[in-house]
Amino acid sequence: MKISQKSKRAVSPHPQVAELVTKLVDTPNDDLADILADIDSWKWPRSDLNSWTKVLDKFDAILEEVIRDYDVDKLQINVFTPATKKTICHILRFERLLLENSTNRKTFNSYDRLNSLLFTSDLDVLTLSLNLLLRPAQQYSAQPAVSTALSISTPRLLSLSKRWPHIHEHGISLLDLVSANGLPQVDNLPAEAREVSFVYYRTEQKEQGQGKDTDHVEVAPSTPRKLSVPPSTSHSYASTIHVDDDTLKKKDVMEIFADVLETHPLNNDDKFELLCRLRSAKALATGDEIMREKLVTVRLLSIAIYGHTHSEGQASSTLFLYEPDLTTHIAELLQLDRGVSIHVQTAAISALDSIARYRGKFSEVLGAVNAAVNHGILMALLRKTILEVSSPECRLPPSFVESLLSFVTYLAQHTNGGNMLVGAGLVPLLVQIMENRLAQRLQIVSKAMQLVDNILYAFSNAFQVFSNARGVEVLVGRIQHEVEFDITLYGNERSRELFGSYGQLPVPKAAVLKHTLRSMHRMMQSTGTSEGLRGLIDSTLPQSIKKIMEYRGLFGPNLLPLAMNIMATFIHNEPTSLPTIQEAGLPQVFYKVIEAGLEPVIEVIQAIPNAIGALCLNQVGQDQLATRPSVIPGILSIFTSEKHIKVLREKENAVLIGTAVDELIRHHPTLKTPVFEAVKSALSKIEDFGNAFVIPEDKKEWYYLMSASSTTDKNDVTPMEVVESEASTTSDAQEDTPEDDSLRSHDNNVVLFIDVICRFLEGLFQHAQHCKDFIRNVDGLERIGRLTGLPCLPYDYANSVSSDSLVQVIRTIADVGPNEALHHLSKLVETSLSDCQSFWATPQSHSKLAAFLDLSEEQEGAANQQFRSLVTLHIRITVMADVFSNAGYAHGRSAIGLLQTLMSDPPKVIRELGALHRASIWENILFKADMVAKGMDVGPSTHGSPFGRSPSHGSVPLPEPNVGITANGVHLETESTPAQSSSSTPVNVDTPREKNAKALKHLTHGLPSALAPFFQAIVKLFYARRNPDSAQKKQILAASATIADVMVEHLKYDIKGDRVCCLDYHSVMLGLVTVLLVDERTMNPTLHTVLLLAFQRAKGLEDIFRVCKYFTDLIDDVTAVKAEDRTETMQQELAHAQGGLKVALHLLYPLLSSKPLIESGQTSLVMTRDKKDTESGYFEPHHFLVWLRLESIPLLRSIWEAPWFRSSPLTLVRSVVQIVLEVTAGENEEFKGDPSSEVVTGGTGIAMGSGFHIRAAGPDENCISQLTDMGFPRSAAERALARTHNNVNAATELLLSQPFPLPPDPQPNQPTAEQDGDAPADEVDEDPSDEEAEVEDPALTVPPAESTPPPQTTSAEPMKGLEELRKELNEARESLRTGLTRNALQLVDEHPSLIFEIHRAFMRPNHELQEQSIRILIDDIQTFSPAAYDVQEQPLAARCRLLALVLSESPALPPALGQSLMDTLLALLLSNSVRADSSYPKWLASHLLVTEALFTIGEQPSTVAVPKENEPVTTPDISVGPAYVNARPIVFDFCLRLLAVPDLPRDELLSTLRLLVLLTRDHGTASELIKCDGLPHLFSRLKGCAVPGSQSYVVIILRHIAEELSVLQRIMKQEIKRFFSQPRTRVIDIPGYMRNCNAMALRDPSAFIQVTQDLCQLQQPFSTIQHITLKPEAPQSSANAGTAERNDMQVDQPAPSQVHGPGTEALETMVHFLISELVKNVRSSSDNDVTTKRDDVTQSASENVDTSMEGLNDQDRLSYCCFVMQCLTELLFSYDACKVAFLSYAPKKKSSTPAKDPSTKHRSAVLQFFLSDLLTFKTVTSQPDAKAKHDFSLCTWAMSVLVALCVDSSAGAESKEVSADLISVRKSTLEAISRAIKEYTMQDNLDARYGRLLALADLCNRLLTVRFNNGSRKMQDESTTHIAKIMLEKNFVPILTSALAEVDLNYPNVRGLVASILRPMEGLTRIAIKMSRASEKTKDGGDGKVSQSAVSEDEDEDESIDVDVEDDDREETPDLYRNSALGM
Repeated sequence: MKISQKSKRAVSPHPQVAELVTKLVDTPNDDLADILADIDSWKWPRSDLNSWTKVLDKFDAILEEVIRDYDVDKLQINVFTPATKKTICHILRFERLLLENSTNRKTFNSYDRLNSLLFTSDLDVLTLSLNLLLRPAQQYSAQPAVSTALSISTPRLLSLSKRWPHIHEHGISLLDLVSANGLPQVDNLPAEAREVSFVYYRTEQKEQGQGKDTDHVEVAPSTPRKLSVPPSTSHSYASTIHVDDDTLKKKDVMEIFADVLETHPLNNDDKFELLCRLRSAKALATGDEIMREKLVTVRLLSIAIYGHTHSEGQASSTLFLYEPDLTTHIAELLQLDRGVSIHVQTAAISALDSIARYRGKFSEVLGAVNAAVNHGILMALLRKTILEVSSPECRLPPSFVESLLSFVTYLAQHTNGGNMLVGAGLVPLLVQIMENRLAQRLQIVSKAMQLVDNILYAFSNAFQVFSNARGVEVLVGRIQHEVEFDITLYGNERSRELFGSYGQLPVPKAAVLKHTLRSMHRMMQSTGTSEGLRGLIDSTLPQSIKKIMEYRGLFGPNLLPLAMNIMATFIHNEPTSLPTIQEAGLPQVFYKVIEAGLEPVIEVIQAIPNAIGALCLNQVGQDQLATRPSVIPGILSIFTSEKHIKVLREKENAVLIGTAVDELIRHHPTLKTPVFEAVKSALSKIEDFGNAFVIPEDKKEWYYLMSASSTTDKNDVTPMEVVESEASTTSDAQEDTPEDDSLRSHDNNVVLFIDVICRFLEGLFQHAQHCKDFIRNVDGLERIGRLTGLPCLPYDYANSVSSDSLVQVIRTIADVGPNEALHHLSKLVETSLSDCQSFWATPQSHSKLAAFLDLSEEQEGAANQQFRSLVTLHIRITVMADVFSNAGYAHGRSAIGLLQTLMSDPPKVIRELGALHRASIWENILFKADMVAKGMDVGPSTHGSPFGRSPSHGSVPLPEPNVGITANGVHLETESTPAQSSSSTPVNVDTPREKNAKALKHLTHGLPSALAPFFQAIVKLFYARRNPDSAQKKQILAASATIADVMVEHLKYDIKGDRVCCLDYHSVMLGLVTVLLVDERTMNPTLHTVLLLAFQRAKGLEDIFRVCKYFTDLIDDVTAVKAEDRTETMQQELAHAQGGLKVALHLLYPLLSSKPLIESGQTSLVMTRDKKDTESGYFEPHHFLVWLRLESIPLLRSIWEAPWFRSSPLTLVRSVVQIVLEVTAGENEEFKGDPSSEVVTGGTGIAMGSGFHIRAAGPDENCISQLTDMGFPRSAAERALARTHNNVNAATELLLSQPFPLPPDPQPNQPTAEQDGDAPADEVDEDPSDEEAEVEDPALTVPPAESTPPPQTTSAEPMKGLEELRKELNEARESLRTGLTRNALQLVDEHPSLIFEIHRAFMRPNHELQEQSIRILIDDIQTFSPAAYDVQEQPLAARCRLLALVLSESPALPPALGQSLMDTLLALLLSNSVRADSSYPKWLASHLLVTEALFTIGEQPSTVAVPKENEPVTTPDISVGPAYVNARPIVFDFCLRLLAVPDLPRDELLSTLRLLVLLTRDHGTASELIKCDGLPHLFSRLKGCAVPGSQSYVVIILRHIAEELSVLQRIMKQEIKRFFSQPRTRVIDIPGYMRNCNAMALRDPSAFIQVTQDLCQLQQPFSTIQHITLKPEAPQSSANAGTAERNDMQVDQPAPSQVHGPGTEALETMVHFLISELVKNVRSSSDNDVTTKRDDVTQSASENVDTSMEGLNDQDRLSYCCFVMQCLTELLFSYDACKVAFLSYAPKKKSSTPAKDPSTKHRSAVLQFFLSDLLTFKTVTSQPDAKAKHDFSLCTWAMSVLVALCVDSSAGAESKEVSADLISVRKSTLEAISRAIKEYTMQDNLDARYGRLLALADLCNRLLTVRFNNGSRKMQDESTTHIAKIMLEKNFVPILTSALAEVDLNYPNVRGLVASILRPMEGLTRIAIKMSRASEKTKDGGDGKVSQSAVSEDEDEDESIDVDVEDDDREETPDLYRNSALGM
């Protein structure tokens, strides 16, 4: 059995079960049947199905072999041999039994075998298979998607469940088939009723095997479904198979079946259906009653399975539709006197049970079995059964009784069913079952007890009835009988002792007792039963309970807790019964049980506190307990008992016990002392265990360092353990190891004891008072603290799951008494620190721990002492950090107190921890380097580190010190890894040296990763109070000063040694400082101002600048040497120094930006409002910012002007650029007075760049991959995501809309640098308090403080004022500012991808500066022009891109400058067009973008001063200008020439298209495009490989061609009127008007102003707020009054004379071109006579383009056709003129001029083409292949085109009539559709025929239901009503009806087709009814129109609806439904 998921906690099975499993696995296959035959009922405890995997696998193998040998899947000719059949039957029977008695049944997975066995010819095997399937089906019942979970083939189930053919017609019911009374009728059936005639469809070969049922899930590993139809047959047709009566009588079913298959190729489902029919016919023909009975059983079981696994909807349409009275027929089988066999009745009950699961069928089932009647079918059957079962001779199979009781139980769960059954007398019958004491009926009693529990409390009078029927006495008597019987029969001398987790009783006995006791207990607990249980205490029940407790070994731990609970419930219900219980001696027995020890079963343990609580309710009870002082310790001793560990660690068991004890001591305070004493002794005992624990040799490596001599046996360390231990060193990865989720191979019992007792305490401390008492009276903190120092804790304890509960307890204690807890913890840490002083006190230049790698035996003791003290320190620090960070979050109130505790004067611990932090980081770096030097693999840490590469390559990529990682600790990896060590071979941890290395590495990693979150948590405490008072503020400032000192010490740490290590150290420290100063958890980082200020006052910033100077000096030294002369070490030093500098800049950027400082929540806290800005100690953010910037200038200048800067790695350059731009922009440097205003006015200058630094981790990988999948280069995607804050949609928009193609990805040596560089802060926001986040060591470090003099320091003398500082700053940065633009350009030449950052240098804060920098750009472009094709090509391209970017973001340019730039650009263009070669200069694309930007700037609307009253009103120019009139034609021609190039690169193409979109806004130019044959070129580029983003431009150009001025004005008028017609917009102000109409205004400003002038007026022209309204009577006064009068849908249609002006000609040419493209491509894909179809108009243009179509593959052609149809849809939808043009298309035009006659008759060619070539799905199959999907998408788009053709999208708000043009368009279209429906049968292939009909029906439906959003809902209804009306007129109803009548309903998959034909008919009917109602209303209104007959009402409404339809077709409109199949 392929068990899918392994159970998380596989429990070892009961010994008896294990024995059975082994026996079955070991039995040879041939003897299996005999062993299984003996197992007739289940006598074992329930077990987990996972324990049975081997047995089930064995069974599966046997079944698979049988299925294969007998060819069951295809056709089983040979009958099973008796031996085989016996084995199969017993296996199936046993599996059913097993499933009924196991847990975890969902792991059962043999369904494929069962599915195959459904095809067997043997009915017994079939019945047993179904019986087995029924079990899981019942279990999954009522869950969605069950049929797939069980992998049962739905069609097979259906075939088995269907009613047999012919018998219904001859009046034979199910009952007749199986009862003696029905025999004569069955035998008298006429011959034709016994014959088989079966129709099936042969299909084309590629469609073989399509099932009939759409929801068929074929899972059986069935034969390949190849059909042997000769390939020539291309259509599908029906064939009939006929088998007559004689054949059936003479031959066996399988022989007949085999004969049929030889001549008829059937698919699997048809085969199965035929087999079922042959069987039923055979059973009828031969009069074989046994076979009939088996077949009826099979049918009933199939119905049962189907009912459980399919939804009610599916069952209704497949089963109940054909047999509505199925339920009644099945219920008849349960009647008593009909002689129906038990097997059939069992199956019938299962079937009814499953049908009752359907909500709609439940009451039907109740009715069918007369549930409410005492003598009804169900109750009679139940009575008879109970009577029979009470006799020992009864032979009723248990399965029958079982299913009957299950059915009754299910019915009783529903209120209706339960009430009926209780009323019909169910309860007395149950009491009768309880009295049945026969051994073989125990299971029935158990089942009945569950039913009793269900019924008694759910129904009002049930318990009363139960009491009246002596139920309670019977129950008590039964319990007494069972207890005494069991003791006499099975009791022995061991029965009173405690043993094992199991009792001695056989399972059925134990089950009955358990169920009766549970019912009793529930009865006692339920409300409303007290009356019936009044004398219970005087019954035998207390004695029975006492005996169960006495004989605990016999009854076992399952019954013991029930007995205890009943005893406790007695007392809780009626406290006065306690003396009676005491007299009966129950407490003594109970206490003896506890003293003897407790079984490791949670129910027993949980029952005890509750029982003790009850027994101590009176003084006697308390005394009894007091005389037994060992009881409470006895209970708590389980926490130090090995056998209880497992049960206590499961789930939340230990916590639950804690909660129970907590409740006990709250109710009985006297017990508190003994409980706490017991806890104390348990803790002491654990401590003693721990100290005495001897670590086994093979696990020693987890606890101690190993000496070189102590080699362990190689075999001890299995590979599994190695892997596992690896995992456990890194965070919590060890969760799911094989044995248990958190039990690791090297955890010992003491660790587990600590775990469980801590969990217990967690439960006990729910009550805060207990926690306080624990701290005070038991010195609990002391004891728990001592546990952390035990020598038996493995070195990775702090990071393991086992330590979680310890941390949790200390957290709980810290919640109650935070100060005591932290004080105690810090004392513990302090003692540990002093033990390890030698480790952290002084730095050394070599690793201290490296000496421990190789130990001799003499050194071993001392080394291990130091190692263990470090381990203890690690554990304590981890706990403290965790608790502290948690307490800080949880208690805002106590946070300041916590600070006080922590910073107790002097803050020694914090300082020492700081020292430890830097020492451990330095040690880690040195230790790593040492290991690498010794050639050791540095272990699994290579994953996730950016430094796993060998540095031996020529150019070393920049290794980024991952700052984010330092958030959680250290980042320590060195670049000096030799090449071989990065190999991925698994680590060999065999040698002592390797083991020691792993242990030490864990510590050097673990200490910093615990300390970093600890310091972060302290910083977070500063936020605890929003408005702290002065004392708290003082505390916060003192604490921040301490932390700042620690940080400064970090930076000044006196380290010597290898330079690379020093660099690494400094990088890591800078990262740490960043984490503490900058809060990067949000998208906008802010600063921890309090700490920053303290850091600045401690001279920390000078240290940062000093470290940076050290970096830059080193880079200066190395770069002075030529690249080829540098040594390997130099290269490493350079890489690390650059990395360190990058980290430093990452820290400086937020410090020098204004937002993080000004928006920080802490800034206002430290602002000094009472000092002048010249006094020392003054703080104000702007002043501070200016000071910071001034301090940073020297460093920035030295880097910016350094010779090596330009050639540095990209990420470093980018960081510098960002900072320099930030500082030179100088935002937020002036103090604005009110501090609250800063937040609002905070500069926006960093908006552009800030995206990169928000989390320097930069863009999200998933988002990047999404964008790169769309085809954007990675670098562009990253940049866009960074600018849009990881918003994929916005980034896509940005990339598509940016006028410049983003740069390609950088060279291979850049990406590594970039990825690493963007990593900082990645983990900062993960969750800094997560101490287990094992972190990789970021490798980087720096110099002794003396090596460089610090840069200028600011003395603490009086400070300078803000103005003075600003003045100095401006002077200092002047030199930066002056060369900024030039330097920026040089950088872009070096790193083209920097363009996004650099362009900010040109976006200057003031206008002059910006103009000046743009001038520099333009000058460059002009100077570079002459050499544009050689040297300066790349620089020119970069400058054009920059300029395009700058102009697009700040579109303003002085006209003269613009003009001169345009001249330069045109000269370049002309020079390019002169050049003959076809390659394009790199600058071309960006050049075109600049040109476009210039045009756009020229077209910007100008701002105009509004004239005051009485001033003359002038009309100035709308646009700013210049318009570059002369340049436009030149550019336009150039664009056209570029378009004609077939392989124009992507960027150039997009730029060209953008320019064309801009130029064609002028309709003249658009028409020019058509004349110059621009369209073919435009579209030819889209054929082969469409450029992403180009299609939208093409569509806009097409729209521009269609929008001549009159069209535009008409649309504008419509939209403006619609806007004003909306409620609430009658009066609106000008800004609101412009906001709404902005798209129109920008499309054509002058036309917009003209239209607004025509339609609208200002209400008070000279008031301050101008309101605009429509002019009154606007239409009449306008020029087009006449047309508006007609109230057409197209408001203000231009006069007819204009219809065929030049504009329309362009439009017609365009539409015809699109159609001809479509025709050409669609037909070329089916045949190649394209040339005849080609349109003459486009002939000339297409000649040269057309060659490109040859090489097109189908996919490209498909997308191209779909795109063309998309264009058509959009045009037809938007412009009515296109509709006329569309229909006027003719394949071969006589002349290329459009016809002059406006009333052109619509040609049907194009509609014909659409309906015949495109509008078909080709097939109705439910699983289409690729070709069919291809047709499907074409068809869908074709529908959209036709729907758009008929839709009236131009509906104005007030117009109701449809224009004449549109009416004729609709009529022609619908006429063509109706003709197509009539002719759909022309195709010879049935599938294709139905495919076409399906598409046409769908189209009709879409026309009737089309919806689009144009603001007014009413209009759409009018539109669809009008279409419906024409459809009714064109006789669509009869046409569709006759089409439906011709459909063959047996054809596979035809259901969807029928539904889709009915849909439009339903729509038409609905509208016809609506229209007839409307006409009745008009008649009532006295119109005088009287309908001739009700029948013709459907047409009569023509007159009553305001739709102007010509009446010429009215006369011959027939009665809609008269001749239709529906009508008949």
